[in-house]
Amino acid sequence: MADTDRRGRRKQPRQARSKALVDAMVTATEQLLRDDERGVSMKAIARRAGVGVASVYEYFAHQDGLVDALLDRTAVGNFRRLEKLLADPGLPIRDLCEQIATTTRDIYLESPRLTRFMLKTAFRFDRMAWVQKERDRYAQILGARLQLAFPDAPPQECIDSAFAATDMFTGIVFSALYRDESDIDITAAMARMLRFFDAELTHLAALDDAHPR
Repeated sequence: MADTDRRGRRKQPRQARSKALVDAMVTATEQLLRDDERGVSMKAIARRAGVGVASVYEYFAHQDGLVDALLDRTAVGNFRRLEKLLADPGLPIRDLCEQIATTTRDIYLESPRLTRFMLKTAFRFDRMAWVQKERDRYAQILGARLQLAFPDAPPQECIDSAFAATDMFTGIVFSALYRDESDIDITAAMARMLRFFDAELTHLAALDDAHPR
């Protein structure tokens, strides 16, 4: 049996087939968590992935290892999805901000149960420092995009606005997540995100006008 690391993983898939197999297991874990986190077991994961339970144990020592792998995939995928929105320098900045708010809503509030579970997992596995590092990296990229939109505004103001917006979005998402499912008002959450973003853009536009090159 392969050695087990502290996160419950036994061996890394190397070949395309084994990578696809592990990806199917992680996807099965996500699907089960969306249904009910109490239904996650190695047998249930194997059944949902369409593999033998021995194959699951070949790569993971227990379901926590699979949940940790899902956390990796989810967090990285979410930030990459948001980053892709910043890649088009020709997109008007207010349109971009609306897309960021919409994508944030879809990522974190589409399945509140799964998002809450992922957050609990990050705390339980002591992964919040890693999540925070990814978040800060994204905020820096957003700050650079704001600098393109407001070239005469002080660069640090653009960075500060990016971090402020990221912090505010996090707070709005948390406020919505930790309510009863029936009380989550996604429309109101979107409106708050856009209102805050608009205030930051107005602030940067004023600085841009005040510091012409």
